[in-house]
Amino acid sequence: MRLLFLLSHPGLYRIFERPLALLAERGHELTVALDNERYHSEAFAAFVAAQQNVTLVRTTSVATSDCALLGRDVRSGRDYLRYLEPRYAGAPKLRDRGRRQVPGWLRPLLRDGVSAQRTGTVLGHIERRLPLDPGALRLIERQRPDVVAVSPLFGFASQAEALRAARALGVPTCLCVASWDNLTSKGLIRPLPDHVLVWNEAQRREAVELHGVPAQRITVTGAQAFDEWFGRRPATTPAAFARRVGLREDRPFLLYLGSSGFIAPDEARFVAEWLRALRAHPDERLRDVGVLVRPHPQNVRHWGEVDLSGDPQVVMHPPPAEAAQVTRRMDWSREDAHDSMAHAAAVVGVNTTAMIEAAIVGRGVFTMLSPRFRATQEGTLHFEHLRSAGGGLLHLSDTFDAHFAQLAEAVERDGEPVARSHRFVEAFVRPHGLDRAATPLVVDALEAAAETAMRPADYPARPGAALRVLAAVARLHERHGARLLGVSRSLLTTLRRSR
Repeated sequence: MRLLFLLSHPGLYRIFERPLALLAERGHELTVALDNERYHSEAFAAFVAAQQNVTLVRTTSVATSDCALLGRDVRSGRDYLRYLEPRYAGAPKLRDRGRRQVPGWLRPLLRDGVSAQRTGTVLGHIERRLPLDPGALRLIERQRPDVVAVSPLFGFASQAEALRAARALGVPTCLCVASWDNLTSKGLIRPLPDHVLVWNEAQRREAVELHGVPAQRITVTGAQAFDEWFGRRPATTPAAFARRVGLREDRPFLLYLGSSGFIAPDEARFVAEWLRALRAHPDERLRDVGVLVRPHPQNVRHWGEVDLSGDPQVVMHPPPAEAAQVTRRMDWSREDAHDSMAHAAAVVGVNTTAMIEAAIVGRGVFTMLSPRFRATQEGTLHFEHLRSAGGGLLHLSDTFDAHFAQLAEAVERDGEPVARSHRFVEAFVRPHGLDRAATPLVVDALEAAAETAMRPADYPARPGAALRVLAAVARLHERHGARLLGVSRSLLTTLRRSR
């Protein structure tokens, strides 16, 4: 099998490392196409260098035409319109982020409540009438793949144009969902691939209900990104780990897992407040408990704004300066992250993927429904997975008193496996059974996709006059930030009337 796998950047290698390795092991010819290389992964570079049947290419010539830029802009507009739907009424941060991603020339046409459904129909009509991107077509013709896979797709014009080109040539296409929040907090799946690989039944429903993916195109594989966490044993003893990070060996510790900057931009100040309340609690178990803080790798800068050094039983690991360096390499120490969870009495956080990893390790996961994070906890649909999958992973509370009462019990148990975490993992991470890894199922699905007989899809040979002008507007905005609002509005009105 010849597989062309388009990834947005090398950092995604961490998510697809095991499927890529198994594809190479099975002897398939694998070409990985990168959209950009703003992150460096030493592990990915070593993988490519070590495999004779793996080739690396770059998509610098894909999605460079005026019509491809227009397609990107139009899709961003449709992505934003989804956040005006009632199900996103409590998601102002998602809505604001979606609006910021819309180019300036199109933004005034997408005002809240101004004929959103009609505008979405027009944007969809424009997208369907756009011709293929020449660079994307050359990429598919040159690679001659049996199947084209992409991830994450959302917001990446090169991946969307490659899917369109593959469909025009009758090559099967596949979206491999990268993360647990991709289907709810990113864009729409456009264009629709022939196959979609999701983690679990919850994501299957999201693909159908939120994106209009036909159910027969969806395969549930489990979450291959977490396969490495199963069966892993700590590399250190609890005492050795405590010594290494600077905690007392004779005390249990809580692990605070940091969230991304989008989820918790002022997290450092919240943690400082949380620590003050923890140390003032009447329960001696909490006043003396150790606390290990692990900042999110992409949200370390603001941790320098607070001083946690006054408490000898609080350690930030890795320190912000070191964490920032590791972020640029995109190669965190998995062994260190695992041991920090395995030796913790309990895990605390706001809303982060590492909570899923902690569940696999068997730790209890605790969070407060804080008003300051309402928009990125209850206001994000993926947070609901943590609350409900398998009966719910999170130990929730909405006050410090209730939260600390839960933590005191967890400290008393000091790391005993938590049944709630086990049930969550079984439902959300490995729905085919805890002993069945997701990686072979992902590779099997890609191999099956390559055997699918597809009829070539039809696309216009060239755009009409109105679309050529709109494409020129998109190009001008790309180069100069031009805001040709009157022209674009009149052209969109003309297209609407012509349907």
